[in-house]
Amino acid sequence: VRMTSLGLGCCLADDMGLGKTITLIALHLHRQTDGDAAGPTLVVCPTSLMGNWQREIERFAPGTPVRRFHGPRRGLDDLADGEFVLTTYGTMRLDAGRLSAVPW
Repeated sequence: VRMTSLGLGCCLADDMGLGKTITLIALHLHRQTDGDAAGPTLVVCPTSLMGNWQREIERFAPGTPVRRFHGPRRGLDDLADGEFVLTTYGTMRLDAGRLSAVPW
């Protein structure tokens, strides 16, 4: 929360099982209560975990939009402030320019 209050992003890279998913969902929901900090949240994960991230977001933050930025028809048009965007490491490398243009 402190980093985002300073306008900075961060990389949450804890070991497996330490609660990265719920920590990020809670931070995202907290940011949405602050008009200056509200915005979309980018999650970069292995392809095999995209479904898990989507299910956990739907479970702990019902109604929060989730977009998969992956595959041939990926796009960032009409990106909402409160939206989660899920992508993979490979897609992030391929579309670094498009992703870096978004104020995450």
